[in-house]
Amino acid sequence: MPSRSRTGPDRCPGTLRIHAAADGGLARIRLPGGALTGPRSAALADAAADLGDGFLELTSRANLQLRGIADGAEAELSDRLRAAGLLPSTTHERVRNIAASVLSGRDGAGHLDVRPLVAALDAALCADPSLAALSGRFLFAVDDGRGDVIAMRGDIGLYALAPDELALVLAGTDTGLRARPEDAVALALDAARAFLRARTTEWRISDLPDTPPDGMRPVGRGGDPGGGDHGRPPEGVPAAAPDGTPPGEAAGGLVEGIEAGRRRPSRSPRRTSRTGRRSGRSASGTGGARSPRSSRSDGSTPRRSATSRIASRRSSSLRGGAS
Repeated sequence: MPSRSRTGPDRCPGTLRIHAAADGGLARIRLPGGALTGPRSAALADAAADLGDGFLELTSRANLQLRGIADGAEAELSDRLRAAGLLPSTTHERVRNIAASVLSGRDGAGHLDVRPLVAALDAALCADPSLAALSGRFLFAVDDGRGDVIAMRGDIGLYALAPDELALVLAGTDTGLRARPEDAVALALDAARAFLRARTTEWRISDLPDTPPDGMRPVGRGGDPGGGDHGRPPEGVPAAAPDGTPPGEAAGGLVEGIEAGRRRPSRSPRRTSRTGRRSGRSASGTGGARSPRSSRSDGSTPRRSATSRIASRRSSSLRGGAS
């Protein structure tokens, strides 16, 4: 599929970039992981009543919108949100799009509590000046393994396969890269930087051409015989978005843009034979990310099939929109 043409920056609203709608100004407040405390809820309610139409809208990405903002009220709105801790970065406020498993750490389901990962991802994202160049539509998804947000096909997904292992998923496509929880944020942000290096005018990873620029190799279903698990969702990750659209293939090329040090194999997947005996080899590495690929003597990479079996769940959660 050819690259989706973009002629300029996206116009997603934020707190500092108010959208002029028919009913007045529209501001969108990012809430990483959909988290909102009582005091912050009260601050937003007061802002909506004093500066807008009195209502708060919940978006498909669990962010909030204020509508009907009067001309000239933008500065007061931003001051209120900053005082409430809802505007930690003026440069990154539109790129703090992080969806997460809503009940993670609360209901006992899922492989791990992803709330600390969300907080760490938000802080590290805002700390890197280069990542302010991401589009306001660019979406991170952190899924604890239940499959509720990975099916939104965010640009960069961290999907828990086990309490100590997360898969890196790009635009719904498994990269084959794995990370421990303590290394997962760094891996996700490496992927974001790889996208910024690879893109021209694209806003999202799914907009990238099937043939990546600058010598990046497509991986998996794109035709690389060494793709292995690359180019498809890890088993247990829904293979399509909630609307039934299959994941794209262009994301596979970004794997080659991620720092090589993060792709050192730490262990090979192990397969259970029909007799119940475990087979397979393991390898250790120093990189934080773990890859299920192994290499032949000629430097190529053999095909591997996914071996991690976890329950497949179709998401009944929110659809991934641009909000």
